[in-house]
Amino acid sequence: YDKITVRELSSMEILKINNRIDAEHVCDPTLLLDRSVYEEIKIDLLKEPYVFIYLTLESDLLDLTILKIKKIYPNHKIVYYGSFKPHCHCDIHIRTAGPQEFLGLICNASYVIAGSFHATIFSIIFRKNFIILPSKNNERMIQLLEMLDLEKNYITYETDLSFISNNIDYNHIYEILDKHVDSSKKVLMEMCNENK
Repeated sequence: YDKITVRELSSMEILKINNRIDAEHVCDPTLLLDRSVYEEIKIDLLKEPYVFIYLTLESDLLDLTILKIKKIYPNHKIVYYGSFKPHCHCDIHIRTAGPQEFLGLICNASYVIAGSFHATIFSIIFRKNFIILPSKNNERMIQLLEMLDLEKNYITYETDLSFISNNIDYNHIYEILDKHVDSSKKVLMEMCNENK
């Protein structure tokens, strides 16, 4: 290969240490498209206000999070999606949904609680207030949150739940993110042009 790109900084380090390969850090491909592209293809499933929970592990922390979120959003339904059996008490359990419905569920949510990298990405794309709870594959979520100064949105202890009511400053987030996306596009365009 003439050039290798990776989404995670940790992957760059692994390649360098184990294989002596220099890779370039680029954004996840979902960030290369404008928000309007996803808004055009999303499918809306629900009309009532709701808090969306996706791919979280069953835990006391999740239960405590729901109790806290219900106080902040008292007139909202709790909508759970991400497994056949819900991992928490919810008002609506969606067992099956495709990519377009997934986009609609995040886009129209008042708040997102997730344990998934792409739920994190689309919460950022749609400028949602959100938190991330620990899951099986945390590393790339944590790296993304740290890069965007959102590490407080990764909740590991009950004491962190006080952060739920804070609004995310997306002007600051997009100052950082836009630079990363632009540099990623530049790297990818250079790679395409080199192969002509």
